[in-house]
Amino acid sequence: MKRFILAVGISILVVLPLSVLEAEEVNQCKVKIGVINMDQTSPQTGWKRWPPSAEEWWTKDGKRKFPTFCWSMTMEEADWLILWSSNTARSIEPAVIIGLSSGTFGGRGRYEAEIITVRARLYRGTNKPIEEFSEQSLPEPTLISRKDSTSSKNGIGKEAFKELFKYIAKQKQR
Repeated sequence: MKRFILAVGISILVVLPLSVLEAEEVNQCKVKIGVINMDQTSPQTGWKRWPPSAEEWWTKDGKRKFPTFCWSMTMEEADWLILWSSNTARSIEPAVIIGLSSGTFGGRGRYEAEIITVRARLYRGTNKPIEEFSEQSLPEPTLISRKDSTSSKNGIGKEAFKELFKYIAKQKQR
């Protein structure tokens, strides 16, 4: 009997703080963000799919920097929608080769470059369920962020989403 009471007491001590934290997080949420990866077969399968670097940034730093922002559970309740897609292109680039380990060498050559581009478009919420979502029915985007791997080494999805979140924060202050 003592073990049972001890187990119940410990459970309450563990569960109660977590539920309080969840309640605080819900109360802090003032701006709900909906995210759709448009590279998926449908909006339903792309719902809540962030670029990996953006999701990692959100988990580590984004929540702290934007404490009143949260993920929207449904498209209807989203204050803002982010539609994003990525593209990978390969190109042959000219190169000048200088200084190899065997000595100095000057010459011309080529190298193959892979450039990844993330394009994220920001819209105000639509108040429609995802089943009724149609990209064609959306107005012009509020902001478009386009980042590629030649200009950003820290995760292009992260950089695009940070830009959009900063814009949303400024709109909220107005």
